Amino acid sequence: MAARLNLTVEDDIPAKLSELAGGERKRGEFITRLVRQLYEESRTGQTGADLEGLRLQVLGLAGQVRSLEGRIIKLERTLAAMIAERER
Repeated sequence: MAARLNLTVEDDIPAKLSELAGGERKRGEFITRLVRQLYEESRTGQTGADLEGLRLQVLGLAGQVRSLEGRIIKLERTLAAMIAERER
């Protein structure tokens, strides 16, 4: 079951909401999910902890990506040197 709401928002909000929701027709679904999530977080008190945990996880993943990129560059250089040595 759905309820209809009339909201007054600042001029720039409808476009931003459509972008976040993935389209104008998905705005209601997006707001529904957002309100439910915020409501649950307010009841459990996990808002800040969850965001901080996610931030730290993203930073950790970014570090792993940089490490892997470095290893790939090293392997590429080694392979290029081996190919160059063979061609001599």
